[in-house]
Amino acid sequence: MVKAALKFLSSSIDPRLPEKWTSLRYRFLLNGEIITCHITRDRVHLEAGTETDQALPVTVQGNPVPLRSGGSLEVEIVPA
Repeated sequence: MVKAALKFLSSSIDPRLPEKWTSLRYRFLLNGEIITCHITRDRVHLEAGTETDQALPVTVQGNPVPLRSGGSLEVEIVPA
């Protein structure tokens, strides 16, 4: 297991896994909500905590996605 700290300048996700990796899972804090992000070769799965009741400003590959507090969604990755 690898542990790392990340600093996010925006809530934009543009998934590009290293060739040998099959997936990446991490958590980050956005507007008071813990967001879990699981990236695979073909999908991004996002799950938001339930601390607040709000729409969360997240984009995947430059496209806004409708993530809300307490919700989850999957987005298909469009190959570059």
